[in-house]
Amino acid sequence: MKTFLLATVAAVSLIASASAQTMDGSNPPPAKPQYAYECVIDKVTPPDRDDKDPSYKVNVVTDSTHIDQVWHTLRSGKTVDRVAQYEGSSGTKIENADFSTSPLVWVGKSRKNSRLTMRGIIGSLTTGKDKGKMVYIEDLYRDNEKKPVLSIYTSCHRIDV
Repeated sequence: MKTFLLATVAAVSLIASASAQTMDGSNPPPAKPQYAYECVIDKVTPPDRDDKDPSYKVNVVTDSTHIDQVWHTLRSGKTVDRVAQYEGSSGTKIENADFSTSPLVWVGKSRKNSRLTMRGIIGSLTTGKDKGKMVYIEDLYRDNEKKPVLSIYTSCHRIDV
């Protein structure tokens, strides 16, 4: 009898907690799917041969309309969070067209040097021999210069979130 009573209480608790989320009769909004990418650094322009602890990979997390997180992993294993380094409108997320039809972009000003602005773009190449290849590109600009002072080009593959 005691076992039956404990099982009944456990079942009622599970049902109550599951239905408590929709007690007002509405359905919770569906969660946006998230996508995670691991990107290997192919090219840094100009190359920084003096960097004693360079990035070797970049991880990017998106949903269908935003870049949510970007962090670099350095050779030492340390990680660098771009959100902590660069402040943008709406965090470092910028509304864009759906990910299936255009690349996603974030833009942020350096928290340490207001003269520097970083732009990150993730998307599939649409032309050339690498058409369909997923890439993430970061460009660092100084003041209002048209040409970036630093560019990082990466090749990406999707990983499980």
